Amino acid sequence: MEKPDQKQRVLFCQSCGYGRFAYTSNPEEFCIRCGKETTDVCLTCKTPLKDPDGVFCHACGSHLQQDKLSRNTHPISSNIQEIELHPGDNGTLHHQDMLILRSASGNTSILLNRACFEFLYYLAWLDIQDHNPLSVYQTMQESHKNQICHHHQMQGRFTAKWTTNDIRSKTHYIWLINEKLGFKLIERCGLIITISPECIITLFPF
Repeated sequence: MEKPDQKQRVLFCQSCGYGRFAYTSNPEEFCIRCGKETTDVCLTCKTPLKDPDGVFCHACGSHLQQDKLSRNTHPISSNIQEIELHPGDNGTLHHQDMLILRSASGNTSILLNRACFEFLYYLAWLDIQDHNPLSVYQTMQESHKNQICHHHQMQGRFTAKWTTNDIRSKTHYIWLINEKLGFKLIERCGLIITISPECIITLFPF
């Protein structure tokens, strides 16, 4: 039984993402919704959790529901030979930002929302241009925007929160893109965000 005189902590379920406050010193606690084991610290940086409604660690920005990420992301399939990024025409009503995954067995088209597509495009552009990889605290340079978007009608792109020094938004988009693709294309090593070198990415111009 939980006792009010004990220290309050946050318990978070890695499986279903449910969090709650608890007053217990038990070394092991289980989710009251799905029965899986919970944690009271971020598994990446080991910082005690603060908010039961949190999705990302307040200390390092890592996604807290790592079980879901690990179930849905896998190493890049050896069948995938190339990924093409095709920006949509922002001047039309039906623009679509599309990824084409080319493999020996055929091609697969995947649509990403604008912010996810631009985030992936920028990471690939930095790599192709031999720039330093993106840091989680780094703001996208205005000169980079101008180099990527030559056409005037495209100048309004690259305005999502990840283009600022916001660590949580970048971490969120890493998770969203990897989950959408079904494999781990983008990786974060400490403060640095990189694209897996196993796959060749071709950028089509804006």
